[in-house]
Amino acid sequence: MKYHESSKSKALWVIKIGGSMMDQPTILESLSDQFFYLRQKGIFIIIVHGGGKDIDTALSQYHVIPQFMSGLRVSDEMTTKIAEMVLSGMVNKRIVSSLLNNGLPAVGISGKDGSLLLCEKMLLEGHDIGQVGRIISVNVSLVNLLIQNHWIPVISPIGTSSHGETFNVNADTAASAIAAALAANQLIYLTDVDGLYGDIKNPETKLSTINIDHISEMIENGTIQEGMIPKVLNCAQSIKEGVSFVRIVNGTIPGNLIRIYEKDEIGTTFLNHMSL
Repeated sequence: MKYHESSKSKALWVIKIGGSMMDQPTILESLSDQFFYLRQKGIFIIIVHGGGKDIDTALSQYHVIPQFMSGLRVSDEMTTKIAEMVLSGMVNKRIVSSLLNNGLPAVGISGKDGSLLLCEKMLLEGHDIGQVGRIISVNVSLVNLLIQNHWIPVISPIGTSSHGETFNVNADTAASAIAAALAANQLIYLTDVDGLYGDIKNPETKLSTINIDHISEMIENGTIQEGMIPKVLNCAQSIKEGVSFVRIVNGTIPGNLIRIYEKDEIGTTFLNHMSL
């Protein structure tokens, strides 16, 4: 199937694919079909991906025990090398291949390419968690060059310092920074759950919207826990930095991206109190 660019819209969507979603080839194939649909509608797409499960599998082969702090992966030298190998190699090219097989013009890059994600070492509440990067700038010229020439950038969250050091960057943080730097219309976090819940054990408590002013309270009372903490904080930061719509959506359900395009109310949408 050959892809033809539409010129009807200039909307830009940054879509983050969670690593837990890539275990089943059918999910990636479904997403590729939806990306094709969105491109036909004139949506420009940037994909940022994780790969936590694949990293854990690779770490186990090297007898390295994964460690986390406040939902972030502690990244010593070995963990960082393995993360780069897995994310920029295996996972990135798996996504690129799926898009290419569906007739989409995809190109895989990492945050190191062209200093796309320029970082410095991040301390978490004063604790050293290894080669985890705090993004200090995004090279928007590189990404703009790709999307203006109708490529879909597929970005692995490996950053670099001005001295060439390698940093493992939280993929949610990378997606947030890229969306804000490019003033994206939509930032969509695709996960394997339907959104945020008041009580994760009760499906009826799913939140269709969340005021970012309430996030600190929800973290303190345990409503938001573990790996969801950095994701939600990044959602809030994106809204503060001007991204129009930020959502957490179940990407394992076929057609959910199309439903967003058709303005269906799915997932959890983050709102600034100014928007209420």
